[in-house]
Amino acid sequence: MWVIAAACVAPFAFRRAGVLLALCPAGLAVLRLVPGPLGRLWANRSRWADALTMGAAAIALGLLALLVPSI
Repeated sequence: MWVIAAACVAPFAFRRAGVLLALCPAGLAVLRLVPGPLGRLWANRSRWADALTMGAAAIALGLLALLVPSI
Protein backbone atom coordinates (compact mmCIF):
# COMPACT_ATOMS: atom_id res chain seq x y z
CA MET A 1 0.00 0.00 0.00
CA TRP A 2 2.80 2.42 0.88
CA VAL A 3 4.70 1.53 -2.27
CA ILE A 4 1.69 2.32 -4.47
CA ALA A 5 1.10 5.61 -2.64
CA ALA A 6 4.79 6.54 -2.99
CA ALA A 7 4.70 5.70 -6.70
CA CYS A 8 1.69 7.97 -7.19
CA VAL A 9 3.36 10.85 -5.33
CA ALA A 10 6.82 10.40 -6.90
CA PRO A 11 6.24 12.34 -10.15
CA PHE A 12 5.14 15.40 -8.16
CA ALA A 13 7.30 15.33 -5.03
CA PHE A 14 10.30 12.99 -4.88
CA ARG A 15 11.16 13.75 -1.27
CA ARG A 16 7.62 13.22 -0.05
CA ALA A 17 7.49 9.92 -1.92
CA GLY A 18 10.73 8.81 -0.28
CA VAL A 19 9.51 9.73 3.18
CA LEU A 20 6.22 7.97 2.47
CA LEU A 21 8.15 4.91 1.35
CA ALA A 22 10.25 5.05 4.55
CA LEU A 23 7.06 4.83 6.62
CA CYS A 24 6.59 1.19 5.59
CA PRO A 25 9.61 -0.28 7.42
CA ALA A 26 9.03 2.14 10.29
CA GLY A 27 5.50 0.81 10.65
CA LEU A 28 6.76 -2.77 10.49
CA ALA A 29 9.29 -2.02 13.24
CA VAL A 30 6.58 -0.62 15.48
CA LEU A 31 4.30 -3.56 14.71
CA ARG A 32 7.08 -5.99 15.61
CA LEU A 33 7.51 -4.36 19.03
CA VAL A 34 3.78 -4.56 19.86
CA PRO A 35 3.17 -7.23 22.50
CA GLY A 36 0.63 -9.94 21.88
CA PRO A 37 -0.36 -11.78 18.72
CA LEU A 38 0.42 -8.88 16.36
CA GLY A 39 4.07 -8.97 17.39
CA ARG A 40 4.37 -12.69 16.69
CA LEU A 41 3.69 -12.60 12.95
CA TRP A 42 7.28 -13.41 12.02
CA ALA A 43 9.43 -16.51 12.45
CA ASN A 44 11.63 -17.35 15.43
CA ARG A 45 13.92 -14.36 15.41
CA SER A 46 14.63 -11.80 18.04
CA ARG A 47 11.96 -9.10 18.12
CA TRP A 48 14.59 -6.47 18.87
CA ALA A 49 16.77 -7.54 15.93
CA ASP A 50 13.80 -7.28 13.57
CA ALA A 51 12.76 -3.91 14.97
CA LEU A 52 16.29 -2.49 14.77
CA THR A 53 16.73 -3.74 11.20
CA MET A 54 13.43 -2.21 10.08
CA GLY A 55 14.21 1.01 11.96
CA ALA A 56 17.60 1.26 10.29
CA ALA A 57 16.01 0.66 6.88
CA ALA A 58 13.44 3.38 7.55
CA ILE A 59 16.11 5.85 8.62
CA ALA A 60 18.26 5.00 5.58
CA LEU A 61 15.34 5.45 3.17
CA GLY A 62 14.30 8.71 4.80
CA LEU A 63 17.81 10.14 4.74
CA LEU A 64 18.32 9.03 1.16
CA ALA A 65 15.07 10.71 0.15
CA LEU A 66 16.08 13.93 1.86
CA LEU A 67 19.67 14.00 0.58
CA VAL A 68 19.13 13.12 -3.09
CA PRO A 69 18.42 16.26 -5.10
CA SER A 70 14.90 16.54 -6.53
CA ILE A 71 14.33 16.48 -10.22
